[in-house]
Amino acid sequence: MHQARQGASSRPGSALALAPVLTSAQKEFIKISQAVGVGFVIMGVIGYVVKLIHIPVNNILVGGS
Repeated sequence: MHQARQGASSRPGSALALAPVLTSAQKEFIKISQAVGVGFVIMGVIGYVVKLIHIPVNNILVGGS
């Protein structure tokens, strides 16, 4: 029983030691997520523009009726 109390009392110290690591990891995760989201948006816009340009050019080259 003494060991259980000792383990429980050491948890707050561990949590305090890990707090800066967890917050920096969370900030890094948010920055990476934002960068990935911006990349998806940019690639989507590029794909849409290419599609808009490709359809009329394809109709001209193929001679669509």
